[in-house]
Amino acid sequence: MDLSEFMMVAPPQYIINQNLRRLLVEYQLTEEDQKVLKEGPIDRVQTTVRDGKTRTFRTHKFPIFREGKPPLIGGFSIDITEQIEAQSQREQAKARAEFFNDLMAHDLNNMHQGIMSSLELLLSDENLPDHLRKMAENALKQVNRSVSLINNVKKFSMVNQEDLILEKTDPGESLLTAIQIVNQTFPNRTISIENNLSSGTYCIMANDFLQDVFYNLLHNAVKFTDSNEVKIRVTSSLTEDGEYLKIDFEDWGIGINDRLKESILTGIDERVLRVSGVGLTLVKQIVDQYNGSISIEDRVQGNHSQGARVVVLLPHGC
Repeated sequence: MDLSEFMMVAPPQYIINQNLRRLLVEYQLTEEDQKVLKEGPIDRVQTTVRDGKTRTFRTHKFPIFREGKPPLIGGFSIDITEQIEAQSQREQAKARAEFFNDLMAHDLNNMHQGIMSSLELLLSDENLPDHLRKMAENALKQVNRSVSLINNVKKFSMVNQEDLILEKTDPGESLLTAIQIVNQTFPNRTISIENNLSSGTYCIMANDFLQDVFYNLLHNAVKFTDSNEVKIRVTSSLTEDGEYLKIDFEDWGIGINDRLKESILTGIDERVLRVSGVGLTLVKQIVDQYNGSISIEDRVQGNHSQGARVVVLLPHGC
């Protein structure tokens, strides 16, 4: 585009500020080029067909103002067809995975409800022989375990979403809700939970999954206690610098062997032998997203058979 003739009768600044409209009309700039000269650089994505194939380009244009010389428009285009296609394939795969995940969870849970109802009716028969009662109780435990596994797998897909949003959260409220759900999950167990984490005491940045963290830890404490009477102690405090809220979950169950303490807290991408389902793996995923940490210790130091202590550290403050 040659504007030198016009430039001879007016200085560049005058052309840009006063006669830009007439200049653009006279030299028939495209609407996009006019916008670049008026407003500055622009980016756009454009799809074109070349040799019968659709290609996608990302284009960047920018004005070039030169003292005493006509303005220019610079720019470049990058072929992003492969990136767009790869993104589309990822989104389609994600949508399919979510569909099958929902389908599996819905249909399998419906089947589980039928099985659980039948087993509960069977167990309500006072004349049921002891050996059959034991078999039915074991079967019911396995069904409950399967339901828990399906729910945790579904939550994995939700936890690992990119658009994670953390909000002001009262950990005391989340814990109380988790305690209520655990008591409902084990109606035939006597569960005593000593808890000093009161509502309104602390505030952390988290989301609804904090309740799942507490529920899984309490659920494990009940599950790995042989006695019908379950004792759990939850103790909360701030670290010395006040940076973290420390929550200890102690139980009087069978404990966790030293060689298993690290493996059961591995991430979903680590290839290890899993011995406890995905409950604690889910817990670690959630706590990691809160920029916290979790560790497993012996309730009685040096003697894992006396029960476990799970220590959760969460950034304190809102």
